[in-house]
Amino acid sequence: MNTNTEREDSATLIADLVDKLAPRLHSGDAPLLWGDMTAIQKFRTKEAILSWCNLIVPEILAAGYRKPRTITTVEELDALPVDSVALDADGVACQQMKLEGLWESGGEIVPSREIALPATVLFTPEPTK
Repeated sequence: MNTNTEREDSATLIADLVDKLAPRLHSGDAPLLWGDMTAIQKFRTKEAILSWCNLIVPEILAAGYRKPRTITTVEELDALPVDSVALDADGVACQQMKLEGLWESGGEIVPSREIALPATVLFTPEPTK
């Protein structure tokens, strides 16, 4: 790797692979993954890929990577904690306000029913103790 862009591209590829591989590796269903492996043709054998995944998947998960959560209903949106941030279907960042059912969206205060769904959760605050 020579550039930050190459590193970022590799990180994105690895994160995408985690989404596909981690559940299968942990379930013992690894043989089903070979139809998904076109993105990493440089590996010569299935054993090499499995070995690499068994090493890298736990590290990625331990570093905090989680598949982004998709919200498809207003009820799911309203269930998010105050100060949560989501990217709506139109690509607008929205933040849950302290007033129930209201979001700041594109500089306006709107009811949750006006947020374009599906939305991707970008941030949820840690629970206070």
